[in-house]
Amino acid sequence: MVGQVLWSVAHLAMVGSSFTLLTMALLVSHHVFAAWHGDRRLEAAHGEKFEVVKARTSVINKERKGREREREREQKKGVKGRHIRRGTFSGNVGCIRARTDSRSTTPTRS
Repeated sequence: MVGQVLWSVAHLAMVGSSFTLLTMALLVSHHVFAAWHGDRRLEAAHGEKFEVVKARTSVINKERKGREREREREQKKGVKGRHIRRGTFSGNVGCIRARTDSRSTTPTRS
């Protein structure tokens, strides 16, 4: 899916017409529908076996599972030390541990 979108954007940039924009939008929407329908069909045919494969190969599920695992780890270990929370455009929340000691990181000569 990501490759299809990149291919479409590249061709739209190369040709640059409104017809190309319409064609690429229809092509991407066609592929999104096909992927959704294929997943639905395979889930109906194979059930839990398909869910295992989908969880292992889906890009969307990996990102969601990664965020869930990160939240679980934070809850398990609790808040230790000072933390700086930062958000990114995609909604992921990172956690940076701030230095709590006063030692310098620059090397000194003896």
